[in-house]
Amino acid sequence: MKRLLLISLVFFFILLTLPTSASSGIVQQKQGKLESEGEPQKQLEFFPNGQLKAFYNYDQGVLHGFYVLLDQKGYITEQGYYMAGQLGGNQILFQQGGRISMESHFENGELHGERTTYYEKGGIQERSNFEHGLRNGSTFWYDTRGQLVAEYNYKNGFFDGLQRSFHPSGKLKSQQYFIGNKQHGESIEYHENGQKRRTGQYENGRMTGEWRNYDQNGKVLEVVNHSNE
Repeated sequence: MKRLLLISLVFFFILLTLPTSASSGIVQQKQGKLESEGEPQKQLEFFPNGQLKAFYNYDQGVLHGFYVLLDQKGYITEQGYYMAGQLGGNQILFQQGGRISMESHFENGELHGERTTYYEKGGIQERSNFEHGLRNGSTFWYDTRGQLVAEYNYKNGFFDGLQRSFHPSGKLKSQQYFIGNKQHGESIEYHENGQKRRTGQYENGRMTGEWRNYDQNGKVLEVVNHSNE
């Protein structure tokens, strides 16, 4: 029902935006496409069976405005906006059957702002932030139950700052620090019960100093020295 409503709304939008008179542009079908004479232009593409495949808006011959793509079963697979030939604004990708698989925001053809991806059954898989096409800030990953799996921080597309992962119970599993995509500083791993499992230091991406391994009761099992490596 939701799928039919969504497709009906898209077709309604397309019909509203198509020219309605000769003065505003006459729509003609040519080689599987509908092109309007006049500005702005509309373009429809069809599958061989006549099913609508795509709808685009143009302004002075350049992609501009709302667009939508559909599969051969009539399901929407993608919708978004172009601004002067480049992706701009919100874009939504759909799984087969109509569920959203990804929501993104673009500026000047680049990912810019929040992006959210979804599992097949609808739960959030990842929430991330982009600036000029590169990951920046915190990215969060979730399992199919909605439990946080990892929280990573980025700067200009590289790991930077605190990185954390979590056990299925939600308890902290590990935490490390990165500078410019290289581990630097303290690294700690934890057992499921919260006891430390492994500790040590990184310097410019390399292990340094003493590294300790622990059992689930906190007893030191092994000490490895990386000072001479």
